[in-house]
Amino acid sequence: MSANPAEFLGIQIPTLALGVGLLSLTVAAFSLGWQITKHVLDGGRVRVYLNAGILSEGSIVVNETGEWEIPYPFEGGLHSAHIEIAQLVVENPGRSSVTIYNPALVVAGVKKSHYSVCPSFLKFNSDDTISTKSVFRLEPYARVTYLLDYWRVVPFLREGASGEPIRLQGMVKVAGRKKPQKSSRRLMWVIPNEAWTARSDVTEIDPHTVMWRELYREFCTSEVADAEESEASFSRLKIVLQGARRTLKEMPTVDQLEEALNSSADALRVPRSYFGWTAFNMHKALILHKDHLGAWDSGKRPGSPASE
Repeated sequence: MSANPAEFLGIQIPTLALGVGLLSLTVAAFSLGWQITKHVLDGGRVRVYLNAGILSEGSIVVNETGEWEIPYPFEGGLHSAHIEIAQLVVENPGRSSVTIYNPALVVAGVKKSHYSVCPSFLKFNSDDTISTKSVFRLEPYARVTYLLDYWRVVPFLREGASGEPIRLQGMVKVAGRKKPQKSSRRLMWVIPNEAWTARSDVTEIDPHTVMWRELYREFCTSEVADAEESEASFSRLKIVLQGARRTLKEMPTVDQLEEALNSSADALRVPRSYFGWTAFNMHKALILHKDHLGAWDSGKRPGSPASE
């Protein structure tokens, strides 16, 4: 005579015990998963976005799709004097603060293995979220923006290229983590080897824009840049450049360009010392753009869809 196992509510005890054990295991696994998820959500998280943009003294135009090319025309128009930039946006959607450092661009398409490069930071005083600090404490639900002068480094990157187009991703390192946080790989910038602008509508660049960019780059790193009452405020330096530009009717040599700047500076009583190295950089940039440089005739209106 065999004895049947004990039953509870018509269910055999061993079967019931197995079911309770599986249910407990499921609840424990769900609880562990929730604790891990909650830890991640409560901790600092970092997201990185890379956008192409155009910076002038009074405004920034940004293509927020993340694509490299910049559509034209822009609503409200575009200043003739401007510089193309990479806008690197870093945000913290978590509930804890994080420290980020080394904002940069990850470079692919070169002979060496992937590496990162950090172009110069550009300033824009009208936006409090824009920083020039390489180390930044990012509070919960906050973001910081960096304006990177990426065209400054593209020619040097091409020198070490493997023949493929340069590819760029935004990147930032997070304190306490081994791996850097990068922007979307799907939206990685692919810059053709012959490209010199992100704008697909232009075929040439005005010489004044080329020289203004070099002046702006130097001004952004100057400690007296914000002192409008200074003898060498950017407003006065722009007038000096405009005066020199009107006297140039063809591609100048370095000496001719420096003399034109110095003569214009003398007329405004601006020290000549501000234009020695600047003249060299301006001339170097003009040579770099010589194949698509606009006419030196000052009567030509810059900023039209055919030129920038």
